[in-house]
Amino acid sequence: MPKKIGCLNNLYVLPGYRGRRIANMLCASPMLWFAVVDGLHTVYVFVFSGNDSVISLYRSLGFRYSYDMFGGFIVAYSLTLR
Repeated sequence: MPKKIGCLNNLYVLPGYRGRRIANMLCASPMLWFAVVDGLHTVYVFVFSGNDSVISLYRSLGFRYSYDMFGGFIVAYSLTLR
């Protein structure tokens, strides 16, 4: 059976609302769901290189650098759940 993976994507907070922990709240619900999916071991996020604020967010949630895509234009971060 193939491994199951999760992916957070299309998360965006308008500039006027940043700094209010909205992104953390938006990530909380899917992360809880990922944690109870049988056989799901890894969650990925894909970030444009240089988007330091969102990289900091994902690192604070436990995501770690995984690999570069498209010559480093996109950077993948992963979180192992189990």
